[in-house]
Amino acid sequence: MSRTEVAAFIGRWHAAARCDADDPALLDAYEQSLLAAVHTKQDLARLATNPLMCGLICALHRDRRGYLPTGRKELYDAALGMLLSRRDRERDMAAPTGIELSDGPQIQLLQRLAYWLIRNGRNELDRERAERILGEALPAVPAAAEQGDATAIFRHLLLRSGLLREPAPGSVDFVHRTFQDYLGAKAAVEEGDFGLLVAHAEDSQWEDVIRMAVAHARPRERAEILRGLLERGDGLDDRATGLRVHLLAMACLEHATEVDPRVRDEVNERARAILPPRSREESQLLAEVGPLVLELLPGPEGLEDDEAQEVVATAALIGSDAALEVMKRFRGHPEIGVRMQLALSWPQFDTDTYAREILQHLDTEVTVTATSHAELHALRALGRPRVSVSGPFPAAELLGALPLGLIESLDITKNPEIADLAFLCEFPSLKRLSLWDCPAVESVAPLADLQLRTLSISGPLDKNVPIPRGLHRLRHARTLQLHSTLPPEGLAALPADAPLSHLALSRPVGAEFTDITCWPQMRIIQLRFLTHGFGADQWSALASLSELEDFSFGVAEKGVTLQLPAGLRLPQVTRLGVLNTERLPISDMSRLLASALPAFPGVRKLQLYGFIDGSIDLSPAAALPQLQEIFLSYLRPKPGHSLPPHIKLTHYPRRRT
Repeated sequence: MSRTEVAAFIGRWHAAARCDADDPALLDAYEQSLLAAVHTKQDLARLATNPLMCGLICALHRDRRGYLPTGRKELYDAALGMLLSRRDRERDMAAPTGIELSDGPQIQLLQRLAYWLIRNGRNELDRERAERILGEALPAVPAAAEQGDATAIFRHLLLRSGLLREPAPGSVDFVHRTFQDYLGAKAAVEEGDFGLLVAHAEDSQWEDVIRMAVAHARPRERAEILRGLLERGDGLDDRATGLRVHLLAMACLEHATEVDPRVRDEVNERARAILPPRSREESQLLAEVGPLVLELLPGPEGLEDDEAQEVVATAALIGSDAALEVMKRFRGHPEIGVRMQLALSWPQFDTDTYAREILQHLDTEVTVTATSHAELHALRALGRPRVSVSGPFPAAELLGALPLGLIESLDITKNPEIADLAFLCEFPSLKRLSLWDCPAVESVAPLADLQLRTLSISGPLDKNVPIPRGLHRLRHARTLQLHSTLPPEGLAALPADAPLSHLALSRPVGAEFTDITCWPQMRIIQLRFLTHGFGADQWSALASLSELEDFSFGVAEKGVTLQLPAGLRLPQVTRLGVLNTERLPISDMSRLLASALPAFPGVRKLQLYGFIDGSIDLSPAAALPQLQEIFLSYLRPKPGHSLPPHIKLTHYPRRRT
């Protein structure tokens, strides 16, 4: 059953219960609290997967006056008790099959069936085998043996235990896999099959069996299982599989009410190698582990911003109802990157549910992306001022779906349909536009009368989407981010009369850059690919920009040198970035850094983006008198030189201690 179907069932169950209830108002409260519990408690959600189990949970919840056990083992114990004996006893149906068994003997017999199914990787078994298994077990269960043979006992368990069913004539299975795993785990512990449990640690079908075995086990037995899991994970060559086993051990701690503190510390130490995640690589690795991870994801309390963002990314990659509950915890996070990650995750979930549970709660600074027709048309109801639409939506559909008067920022991506941007004149509040992989757009001239402040044009590197004509008409532009090859006229294609203060160019730049002096108010410049043609004149033009405070650059190919004129200085630049966009050896990046730094004596923050992991020589940075911070992305300092203590060093991803 889906999340919506479970909620509908709970509503109908309580509606029926109100008909003959003495306390209908109390049932209203029970219904709401149960709905909240099913959506937030993973253990409960695991059970609520079919009408039978939903009905059981509703009855158990009402019976316990709106309170359910907090632990998984306790919850399953209570559910088993209701199914095995209380149902018949409280309906005054004693011994309807002529056999009367207490919970204990029934559990002893049922767990033999469950354990056979688990060991043999089966979900059901034939009736003849079931009777044979019971027949072998009966001598050890005299309370059952004295009331009938294996056939009679099997019939009683099938008809009255509430745990077995006959999906087809001659076959039998458990009404829910959870009960099979729970009872099979109990049998495994009683048999002392700890090695068998550990040997199946990589098998997701054994995950709950192992966790419940730890719950059933005694302290020394728990320590044996947990240490076995750690050793198993340590010995696996595949990192993702080893991680999964270690995280399974951590998940087992929830059920270990008493365990050797040294074992607990060992388990936590393994998990801290990746929990909480700090990079997208770690998030993807955790997501490969599967739903198990969701119960281990912390936050938002106690998390750094990068960790919070990656916890959200991990849950989104898993994309289940339980993952949605994790993500809801982060809706009000103060870091914009975390909220943006929430917005980007819409496609992984049901359109309407995600809009209601997540997007409606995000502030207006967050851009919401629509990638399907359903999401696009949901945007109007959401009333977002910052939206992104990805896909081949025609202009007419965008006009019909978006709240025209509200849109201030619009991203159009992967759209080969739109050629004429005149339709954007219907967006009177539009201040920012991004076009990514929109190859049919020929001109931005239709935007001339809009108060457009920011324009970004880009696409995949291998496609080299052309820059549309008409850039010179955008007289209100302050930011241009052009990630495709400039027209033949170079910077002369840009609006000379615009108050440009931010320019980013992501294609090779050379001699044409001298025209940058047309915009003396330029404050931020990023040049990702300097060529051999970027020489002394171009550096001098850059130095003439007295307002320039943030400059980033990379080189177009191996062998390109910085042709800085002797003695040239740009003291106005306080933030400097060096980009290894061509993924050159880090030794080349070190040489580039050493040649560039003397020209930037006013730098306070130095940002170095390696794009490949490696050690970079930071010794030249120590000579910068104003330097306060160095940011390293996928880089680490080369050993042998320490920075002055006043310089803050930040790593991405953050290193684990």
